[in-house]
Amino acid sequence: MRQIQKSNQDMTKQKWQYLIGFIFLWLCVVQTNAQKNNIGNKDSLLVALSKSNNEAARANINFELGRTALFEQNSREALGYLNKSLEFYSESKDQKKVGRIYLGIGIAYINGLQQSDSGLAALNKAELIAKQVHSDSLLKSVYRVLIYTHSSLGNIKESLSYSRIYLAMGQRTQDNEMLAESYHYIGIAYATMGEMNNALDNYQNAIAYYRKSGNKIGLSDVMLNMGERYYNMQKYDTAKKYLNEALKIAEDLDYKGKQSTILTMLANLYMTQKDTANLKKALEKGTAVSKASGDPRYISSFAVLNGFIDLQRLIQQDSSGKYIIAPGHKQEFEKTVQTITAQLDVYKQSSIDISRWKEIHLLLAIANNILEKPQLAYDNMIAYNRYKDSFANLEKSKQFSEMERKLVSDVAETKVNSANTTRNLSLAGLLLLLLLSGGVFYAYRQKRKDNRLIASEKEKSEHLLLNILPQEVAEELKQNGTSKAKYFNEVTVLFTDFVNFTTMSEKLGAEELLEELNENFTAFDRIMERHGLEKIKTIGDAYLAASGLPVNQARHAQNAVAAALDILDYVEDRKNKVPYGLSIRIGINSGSLIAGIIGVKKFAYDIWGDTVNTAARMEQNSTPGNINISENTYRLIEKEFSCTYRGKIEAKNKGAIDMYFVNKHNSEHAI
Repeated sequence: MRQIQKSNQDMTKQKWQYLIGFIFLWLCVVQTNAQKNNIGNKDSLLVALSKSNNEAARANINFELGRTALFEQNSREALGYLNKSLEFYSESKDQKKVGRIYLGIGIAYINGLQQSDSGLAALNKAELIAKQVHSDSLLKSVYRVLIYTHSSLGNIKESLSYSRIYLAMGQRTQDNEMLAESYHYIGIAYATMGEMNNALDNYQNAIAYYRKSGNKIGLSDVMLNMGERYYNMQKYDTAKKYLNEALKIAEDLDYKGKQSTILTMLANLYMTQKDTANLKKALEKGTAVSKASGDPRYISSFAVLNGFIDLQRLIQQDSSGKYIIAPGHKQEFEKTVQTITAQLDVYKQSSIDISRWKEIHLLLAIANNILEKPQLAYDNMIAYNRYKDSFANLEKSKQFSEMERKLVSDVAETKVNSANTTRNLSLAGLLLLLLLSGGVFYAYRQKRKDNRLIASEKEKSEHLLLNILPQEVAEELKQNGTSKAKYFNEVTVLFTDFVNFTTMSEKLGAEELLEELNENFTAFDRIMERHGLEKIKTIGDAYLAASGLPVNQARHAQNAVAAALDILDYVEDRKNKVPYGLSIRIGINSGSLIAGIIGVKKFAYDIWGDTVNTAARMEQNSTPGNINISENTYRLIEKEFSCTYRGKIEAKNKGAIDMYFVNKHNSEHAI
């Protein structure tokens, strides 16, 4: 079962590798031809580094060396150079460069060192910086890598979430390339989750935008994905249409690897349809193309598929119905079995059709039985049953095929030498045991199903708890049964409130208004998550969140302001999309407070203190489309965000307070 799960994970990863290879990911960072020319010129960069005494120049050379190392897929070396570069740039005003360095570090950790936690931490920093400096190009690159990474890790929901953010960004910038990629990513995520109709709808959108943008590579990729979907849905004529279109584009581009992938799928399709004429053409063309590509995965694919066809031809039945080798072909038969066996593992690395794997293992079981190699026959039969079991629900069949039953009959007649008999159970006995123990396996699977159901319900309960409480507080509550209120010395509180909400409620129906409010608050939740803020609660049309709790954060004020800017961007964008879009005021204050759980039946995590009250006054004294911050917050962010002093303004029960508006575009950080 573990092998099946690993195979499914590998298939998910392969689908993304059709879209984004290692080189493509890092090309996202390359911005100018001059920078491109530096890539690969490692010797000259090392000479320049040894001669330079200028700290800034050395930092830039280390950055270029890090990128070069990434292209060479030397991730550990890349990390060394990029971290040296970061030491200088982290203290400079060029925060966009810092973001690009973190992007490179993230790629190195994920693609090279397989350290996803460290990689995602670096990518999250890159994302935050990209937002702070308003760099769409950097943000675009970061989102691409985050989408790829989460999908490769099997975090499909996170990948889908970032794909939707990427889509919104493409819609905002009217970038056809981004729109095409977004719909393609979303389609792959839905396909991985088994939601085929949603997958196909998004693939169709991707095709339309790839055509508009003129991106033939992307168009070929999505055609391949469409073909794969329809093949799995057994709509073979439609699958052939898309696969042949994908193949034509790949041939025009002279992409041998892509051609090999498509021809492998077409060969499997023709094999399923028993279309021998087109199967022969696909295998001949695929064999030639795979050899031209020089990639052992593609070469192995066609070696195995050709061997599979040959083996079916070489296995015959005698007058009694027993499987035998076609007369005069024993040497060819033995060589074919050896070839398939030797190439099978490599073939599986590039093949995403596990149903074909099980057929190959069944045929190898028969072949090794004919050759009187019981252990190899048994191993292949075990593999066949493992893969067959993974497809049992799809096939809705628990009956053995004619080949299976015939194999068991043949195996029962196989004579095993005495050494093998004393050392092991006979192959026939083991196979028959497999069949007779079906009830045991059924009970075992049912038990696992029950355990999974219990685990699922437990996960749902924990998920609901996390929707109410911060993770750290929820863990404390689960372990101790109680959670104590805590004092936090440095926290930033964010309040939002929609303007003229009452008036709008009179114009719209209750259902429409609540739907609009839900759309906005759902988007706010995602923004809080991205910037590390803790949502506290909503009060009518007001939204309350805090940064710096329940875990302390050095940059709590900066994160809160960055989140507020994202909220303004979202609300403005929303107003352009719907006729009844709302306007918003935002207020922020920093200081100390107390946070904890109130209630014993319906838990609620809340915050108290003068810091919270002052944040509310900041929101009340703000204006539509603006972020009003206190002096406390201003002192923490003034070096990173441009602000306008409003003077001392009277606040209810507070007297005159110094207030500032955060400028929507920070000129100091704009690149």
